[in-house]
Amino acid sequence: MVSLDILKDVHAFCVENNIRYSLFGGTLIGAIRHKGFIPWDDDLDIAMPRPDYDKFIHKYHSQNDYKVFARELPNNEVYLAYARVCDMVRTKVDYNNLIWNKESTGVWIDVFPWDGVDDDKKAWEKRYDIMQKYSRIEGLLRYSHRPFSMNHSFVQKKRWLKSKVFSLFYSFNIFDKHIELCRSVAFGQTKRIINCSFLKYGMLACHNISVLDKFIKVPFEDQEFYVMEGFEQVLRENYGNYMQLPPVEERTRCHGGQHYWIEV
Repeated sequence: MVSLDILKDVHAFCVENNIRYSLFGGTLIGAIRHKGFIPWDDDLDIAMPRPDYDKFIHKYHSQNDYKVFARELPNNEVYLAYARVCDMVRTKVDYNNLIWNKESTGVWIDVFPWDGVDDDKKAWEKRYDIMQKYSRIEGLLRYSHRPFSMNHSFVQKKRWLKSKVFSLFYSFNIFDKHIELCRSVAFGQTKRIINCSFLKYGMLACHNISVLDKFIKVPFEDQEFYVMEGFEQVLRENYGNYMQLPPVEERTRCHGGQHYWIEV
């Protein structure tokens, strides 16, 4: 309910300020396949072309005390290469299993930027490999702040020790280098786009820029929100047969943390 309220607020702001956005990732699958949340999903994702993203993070304001967090903003100590819009009044999220922000927040939605992909294949592969390296180090740096008591398995303990070693040689400034590389190919100057800030899906998330030629509204829960008109191509390239439900054992909540109401 809270994340949907945040999305409604962001949608209204984007419409008022002529900012392009699309439902993204699992939220986009949910909109097309379920007309709302995937029943076992637990977050909301949207994405924007980089110029719209920059405009959004610097201009967004909410009458509902929602706040945008992005590393590019002053006084934002954020350990992500993308942004989040957070509830700051009604809820609190205990996310000490994988730190992402110095300031405590409530429920959030993710806001990802789309950047350009080099037309030269070798140049793109070189840049991509460096960003993948940064992404792995970023994950270890965040993991190094995880309480040791939360590491129950041998694999978790081994990763925690590895992350502690990496934290001696790297700082969270590596996120700034990652963002700089994301921005190094301007959106709209090349034939393809990708969400460079979150590389979980690798090259599968690379699409022809034409998928963003137009944005259309689709139903999601009790309202309509925008999606890229080329959503079918994007979902097919990223997930394959996205209309087929996964096996029952895979229909699980995938994000950690504990969520609380704030008593007033």
